[in-house]
Amino acid sequence: MPFLDFLALRGAAKYTYFLLVIVGALCWTLNVVQTMDPVGVYGNDVFDAVAYRWGFVANKLNLLISWAVVYPIVGYLLVAMSFSTWFILRRVERLEMLEPTVLHPDGCYGFENLGLLNVALLWPYVVTFGVMYALELTHEVSYLSLIIPMVILAIVCLVVGIVTIHPISAHARRIHKRTYSSLLTDKRGDEG
Repeated sequence: MPFLDFLALRGAAKYTYFLLVIVGALCWTLNVVQTMDPVGVYGNDVFDAVAYRWGFVANKLNLLISWAVVYPIVGYLLVAMSFSTWFILRRVERLEMLEPTVLHPDGCYGFENLGLLNVALLWPYVVTFGVMYALELTHEVSYLSLIIPMVILAIVCLVVGIVTIHPISAHARRIHKRTYSSLLTDKRGDEG
């Protein structure tokens, strides 16, 4: 099954992971270049500028491990979790294993927990966006190496939020339409 191969990082899935590693390494390289002349880039000196040898070495090692090792793993797993959730919900929806209840007390046809699942999947993206936004606020100068990832992260967050839960919302709309049509047909039958 191709989906399980993706989760196990086999086949073409390896290239997705390697792409994330390459992007992380490129971001690290850009940071190294920017801290060669921090005043020209950021408008102020920074603790990890090349002028501060130990701060430079320690933080660059930290950033290399974070951006080229940890973030690609976490990013891949977040994408895999979202894809897994979509795949499972799509399968459940196709097998018609979900029966929405119009009068369910949660007001969501009994699907409230699925909405909470979607929110839980989005939290890592939202927290990461918050950290990036805080970094943007702390710097006096806006720079593209932070703005571009924020825009990409916002787009990914929106896509994940919509696509992951789409099978259930589409199913609920079909059930709603079917129920409404049934009620309309019953009403016409009663009038006749």
